Amino acid sequence: MIKIKEISKIKDIVQKIGKKIFKQPVYLFLFLFLIDLIIGGVLFWQAILSPKSDDSQPQSLIVLNKIALDKFIQNLSLQEKNFQEIDTQKYPDIFNPPSSASPSTSPSPTSTQAQ
Repeated sequence: MIKIKEISKIKDIVQKIGKKIFKQPVYLFLFLFLIDLIIGGVLFWQAILSPKSDDSQPQSLIVLNKIALDKFIQNLSLQEKNFQEIDTQKYPDIFNPPSSASPSTSPSPTSTQAQ
């Protein structure tokens, strides 16, 4: 059984370390970085490196719904057809509209300033 003196010694050591860590920003950074490495290592071990149960049976094959697949292919071909039709259609240029008046008949800004 742990005696009260031993507990107080451990408590004093932890308090000294805590004060030293939180007093200096470099020590705080190193402490937090060490905690981050430990947590990251544990998660990496569990996700990647841990031994996994290897089932020697093959996974079930993917079953496709033939009607849904045919409908998807039909919609895809319809969309491709619509895109090809859009390429052949000509749209008016809204930034350079065709002018009904010739440039010689319209008053120019320089001719109105000269008067």
